[in-house]
Formats: sequence, C-alpha cells, structure tokens
Amino acid sequence: MQVGLFRLVAVYVLVLLAGAIHTLESKFCDLCTKALLVSLICLFGIVLRVEFEAVVDGVANDGNLLVWYKKLPQDFYSAASQENSRTLESFLLTQKPKPPVKLAEIQTPAVSAKSYVVMDVVSGTVLSEKNPDEVFPPASTAKIATALAALALYDLDEEIAIPQFCTQVDGNKIGFGQGLRFRVEAILQALLVASAGDAACTLSVSRVSYADFVAKMNFVVKEGGLARTKFTNPIGLDDADGENLSSARDLAKLAILAMHNDFFRETVKLKELELRDLDGKFAKQLTNTNRLLWDIPESVGIKTGTTTGAGEVLVYEYTKDKADLIIVAMGSKDRFADVKLLLDWTLLSHSWE
Repeated sequence: MQVGLFRLVAVYVLVLLAGAIHTLESKFCDLCTKALLVSLICLFGIVLRVEFEAVVDGVANDGNLLVWYKKLPQDFYSAASQENSRTLESFLLTQKPKPPVKLAEIQTPAVSAKSYVVMDVVSGTVLSEKNPDEVFPPASTAKIATALAALALYDLDEEIAIPQFCTQVDGNKIGFGQGLRFRVEAILQALLVASAGDAACTLSVSRVSYADFVAKMNFVVKEGGLARTKFTNPIGLDDADGENLSSARDLAKLAILAMHNDFFRETVKLKELELRDLDGKFAKQLTNTNRLLWDIPESVGIKTGTTTGAGEVLVYEYTKDKADLIIVAMGSKDRFADVKLLLDWTLLSHSWE
C-alpha cells in the first residue's frame, strides 16, 4: 500500500516538473536552467528505483522463513547514510508478517515422535519443536524432493514408459507393468498420492541417469537451504550406509517450497484418483496414504513415510482462515495421533490476528 501510494505521488511530481519545464521553455528558460531541471528529474528517477519486495528464502536456524529486503541501485546504496539505512531497516521490519499470538501457557502434549516441528507458514515462526535439527531417515517423505526434481526435468504432458527393473524395486509399489506408457502427470500422481516406489524409479531414469537424478534432488535440497539433509535414492529407502537423512526442520522447509508449486499442491490433497495408462491397458484406483485428509477437513497434504529405520514419518499441512501450519513428525510410533495432538495444542494456545 505504502509503495503504491509513493509511486503515485512520484508520478504526479514528475508531471508537475514536466509542466514546469514546458512553461519555462516557452517563456524565459535558458539552456542551463533547463539542463538543471532535467538533471533533477533524472536524480529523482534514480531514487524511484528503490523498491520493496518479499521473497521466500531458506529458513535459518531461528525458524524465520520470509525474508523482507530492500533492493537499491548500488551507487545509491553506497552513498546512503547509516541513519537512512537504519530507517529503511526499521520500515521493512514493520512489513514482515507477524507470527500468531500465544494465548496461554498450555503444556505441550507428550508424543511418540523422536523429533517434530510445528511451523507457522506465513511468518516462518516455529511454534513448538523437539529435536528439530537431529537427523533421521526420512522414508517416503524424500519423494517430495523426487517430485520437485521431476517437475524441473519434465513437462507434465510428456509420455514415458515403465522400465522393467522399476517394476521390481523395494518398497511400496502400485504394480506398473513393463512398457506401459503414462504421462508424467500420472506418474507424479502415483508418486505423491499412493507413495509409489515404481513411480519414483521411473521418473529417476527416464530423462537422466539415476545418479544425476539423485544429484538433482540434492540440488533442490541445497537451493532450499536444507542444511542437514542428504538424499541417496528417490524412493526414500533406508540405505546401508545410513546416509539418507533429514531433519524435521529441513522437511518443513522442503514442504513449504513444494507447496508453492500449483501441481504439487493440488495433487497431495487428492483423497483418491483413478490412474490410467495411455493405451487402455492399466487402470487402478489410488487412495492417499495421508489419513488426516479424511479426519481433518482443513488438511491440505502433504506426504507420509514409513521404513524400518525411519519408523513412521509425516509431513502435514493445515490451513483454515489465517492459520497455515506445517507439522513434521519423525521417528513416530503413531504419526497421525502425534500430529493431531500437536495441531490441537497449537490451535488452542495461539491466535492469528
């Protein structure tokens, strides 16, 4: 609002200056005076280049997600006084979204998860946490990164065939047959809704090598500021070296990044879908592995995971009115119960203005 009003006033001032030049030119303005006025207009134009914009940056360890910053012409900024810089910083801080207000000191619930994070998405504030930076196997929540890597490599309407060895991968499968042809959109839906490992495998080898695809996943990790995460496979399987790891805080960051993609967001909230191949040889009804989509109407996704090494894992988002929460539970014995308890506690103890 302030920036728009500032620009409107600025345009009005420029119009007045242009009118002044025209008047002076038609009456008594000499060349030097006109040159001075033009210089003033140019200087004013430089100042107008000051703009404020909100960008999603990697969540730092303090949990802040949205970073508000100023962008100035380099020469202008270097000449600015420290006092003016502090004024700008103070103004920018007032524009940062406010975290929810804590209403009461209610004891956080006891949960089975070894690690969890409750994060307010809009402000990036962590509202509750337990071992948020300790690393654990992520299980199939790694498929969030698999999907983001695939979305960067493929067009949704591209056609790909199922490789033979992808029909035999470990982990959860939906039974793709060798050579069946699907659009990438359908393979991604199988990946995110039914947590299909055969879908993850297919996406990882149909455009680039398996190693290059995993490198792309870890590039997504690096760009997203996930400092404690390393993926070693696109399915989320426990690896022999124990290097396929992430933290609750990192998975919360990854979730926020992924949910900014429209296709991803629309897919992970689907409760059910019918998956068909392009040649009419395969049809299967898929059910979302995230039970909270049925239990809590305000649920909007996003991904489950379970392995022997990881236990139960859940990355979950809840949205209602001004409340937008990401809850991550890792190493849980009952992920759905844990997340419900943490959600109830958060809604009882906080208010969104």
